[in-house]
Amino acid sequence: MNKPLVSIIIPTYNRADLLSRAIQSVINQTYKDWELLIIDDGSTDNTKEIVEEFVKKDPRIKYFYQENKGQGAARNLGIRESKGEYIAFLDSDDEFLENKIEKSVKIFNEDKNIGMIYSNAIIIGNYLDNKKSLEISKLYYGNIYKKLLLNNFITTSTVVVKKEVFLNCGFFNKSSLLRNFEDYDMWLRIAKKYKIGYISEVLVKYNFSPKINSWEKRKNAYKAMIYIYFKNLKTANLFEKFIIIWKLWEHVAKYLLGFVFQK
Repeated sequence: MNKPLVSIIIPTYNRADLLSRAIQSVINQTYKDWELLIIDDGSTDNTKEIVEEFVKKDPRIKYFYQENKGQGAARNLGIRESKGEYIAFLDSDDEFLENKIEKSVKIFNEDKNIGMIYSNAIIIGNYLDNKKSLEISKLYYGNIYKKLLLNNFITTSTVVVKKEVFLNCGFFNKSSLLRNFEDYDMWLRIAKKYKIGYISEVLVKYNFSPKINSWEKRKNAYKAMIYIYFKNLKTANLFEKFIIIWKLWEHVAKYLLGFVFQK
């Protein structure tokens, strides 16, 4: 099997208590041809000290610091500094299973037309009422743009992308309007131009925690989705426009109803 360098990017902000597990899950990979770029997005805790201990032990691990600009900007810095043929993303509270990178590279080697791969994941976290993990199941492979317009079923930490794809599709949108939704905007841009691969196996532990838990956050989420759909409407074909207009009305209605109930 061809063994290209894989650049793994972890953006982090004040997660010193969780970051070590994410880093260790990269070190434990069966695939060894990787570099790990940890982008500290302005942390005020002891993130730097924790990362430096790993850097001392493994030269493949690199630390970068920037003023707080959001995950999109942090991932963009990682992409610019990366040297790998492929880019993998790992959120700082998630974990890779040990064969995550090996299986992803295998799919790229088998199908040269694929621009991006995502996989199944298992949700962990205290929000689960039954205290059991919950598997995310996704079955979409190939030209998935239309299905992706319906909702974002791609978990960021499962994604591996050919670096050349970013040259054709651009980097993550850094707009404050898309805070927490820049990943969906990116996947749509990639899916519009490239075949997408999918691995049905669970390769990531996704530490879910509800982020949109107030009216103010929901309002911003609806505005972000409206922005994304309007942007995609400009280049959509007739059938895609039907989907987009339907989803636009859905989010506009939720946005307007929110002002009435604000719950």
